[in-house]
Amino acid sequence: MKCCTKCGIEKSESAFSKNGYKGGLHSWCKSCCSKYNSQKLRERRLVDPFYDFAKNLKKNYGMTVEEYNSKFEKQNGLCAICGGVNKDGRNLFVDHNHQNGKTRDLLCHNCNAVIGLAGEDEKRLLLISLYLRRHRDDR
Repeated sequence: MKCCTKCGIEKSESAFSKNGYKGGLHSWCKSCCSKYNSQKLRERRLVDPFYDFAKNLKKNYGMTVEEYNSKFEKQNGLCAICGGVNKDGRNLFVDHNHQNGKTRDLLCHNCNAVIGLAGEDEKRLLLISLYLRRHRDDR
């Protein structure tokens, strides 16, 4: 048993996360740590509404918000393929090569999804285009 120094409640050791310090367990229980971290994150988001956006850009694409904004401005805020925007108001997506991680341009949800669902296979995308042309009069 161990007493949490935050809430003062004695709990089993499984209620505490492990750490590298003496005793091997955090002084606050997992529940108190979670509440504290959630509150800190809410405060951070109030101070910086783009916190999550910036964090995800850096983590997923190695890109800063400034780099994203530069691409966005070069594209006039429009999808690099269809020239549209996301109808739900979301930011344009960062398109990237899944093999090497290199970023390309910014795309709307639909264009990004088409490329992803086609597995970035140019031949498949061309065949889809030819198929649609063949059935153009069916619409």
